[in-house]
Amino acid sequence: MSAPDGPLFGPEAVVRRVDAEAALLLGGGRALLMQLAHPLVARGVAEHSDFAENPFARLQRTLDATYTMVFGTADQARADIQRFREELGTDYLDTLLMHCMTKGTWPSDFRPVMDVLSEAKAKNWVRAVGVSCHGMDPLRAATRCDWIDVDLARINPVGVAARMDSTPDEVVPCLRAMHDAGKGIIGMKILGEGTFKAREERLKSLRFVLGLGCVDAFCIGFEKPEQIDEITRLIEEALRG
Repeated sequence: MSAPDGPLFGPEAVVRRVDAEAALLLGGGRALLMQLAHPLVARGVAEHSDFAENPFARLQRTLDATYTMVFGTADQARADIQRFREELGTDYLDTLLMHCMTKGTWPSDFRPVMDVLSEAKAKNWVRAVGVSCHGMDPLRAATRCDWIDVDLARINPVGVAARMDSTPDEVVPCLRAMHDAGKGIIGMKILGEGTFKAREERLKSLRFVLGLGCVDAFCIGFEKPEQIDEITRLIEEALRG
């Protein structure tokens, strides 16, 4: 299906009405200042970006991408995907996801964006498309949606208290259903967004996720290089049983 040539979302779309609020810009600035207040984040920005010389460039790139998807046309969204490829110096993107789906109606609400991503996939600009879901309703919708190739899912043995969408008993069947249908499952929040402080808690979670048989890969954030070494050792231990 080809994406429409007009605006991706109509004037009554919730995403369009919310993003039209100027107050969002105030919240964005506050979030950026809070982020930079963390010394490790500030060091990463200093070492790996030109933020100090051009502090508004990141904000502009974020707004360009966000407002193109919300207020722009299909042609503008296509141009953004092309720009991503050029900036990264690659012919194609391995995976392009729609992030943080919060409603069970996302497959219809975001159909215009999905159509643009499908076109990009057909042109081999993108190899796989998918979503990350926040909530059981959008996760169940992902289970029923043939469009997605990849689901980025919050998974650990604890549940809501460790940043999951629900209990493992509810989440795991959805992930298994998608995996059995040939979808790729990438796990996140494996360590409960840093809430698993004890070594045994981290090891238990890694054993749980690796033992499910339906999580193809997972991502974990680190604050220190030595944490990478620790998690690598724990993964090796978890795989040994």
